[in-house]
Amino acid sequence: MELFNEDYSWYKGNLHTHTNMSDGLISPEETIELYRRAEYDFIAITDHNVFYEGSEQDNFTILSGTEEHINDYDARKAFHIVGIDIDGEINIPLHATPQDLINGIIQQNGLAILAHPAWSLLTHNDAINLRDYIGIEIWNTVSEARSNRGCSSSFIDTVASNTSKNSIKLIFAVDDTHFYSDDLFGGYIMLNSPSLSTKDIITNIKRGNF
Repeated sequence: MELFNEDYSWYKGNLHTHTNMSDGLISPEETIELYRRAEYDFIAITDHNVFYEGSEQDNFTILSGTEEHINDYDARKAFHIVGIDIDGEINIPLHATPQDLINGIIQQNGLAILAHPAWSLLTHNDAINLRDYIGIEIWNTVSEARSNRGCSSSFIDTVASNTSKNSIKLIFAVDDTHFYSDDLFGGYIMLNSPSLSTKDIITNIKRGNF
């Protein structure tokens, strides 16, 4: 059985990246150049509550993205949802729930990914009770570098064990770059795809071809 298409190419990408459009230290242009020089083929720019419009450059693709979040300081947990390949700004209602974040991303035709649940101090039930997100970050470089909570792999099996819902999630490793020092180039996916077009990248992420 062939797991991946041998006629496709392999492309390296980071799906969680911050710039000075929110709380990252450098500009989107500098971010793109850093990842290009490190021989990445694509990234998603996912600044907090900001829409970044993607583009296809010469041998490098930037996916549109955002990161929507709710920080519950009383419960000491955070719900952060990365949205990639979104069409525009996410419309989040006042007093939004975590599910509203996912729904807003889907309404903009994007893929919703549960970000760094271990860093966020989420429980497995928190992840189980959310609906319609496509995957979970099981590795997050900045969370490991700054808090030793970068690994969220236990969430995958626990969420998948809930047979009452569509609970088989895709598995992602990301940088979640903010500081551009100890949070660079630690988490990525290798995508099996016929090209670096946005359409092909997203199609093969959805299919789990990485």
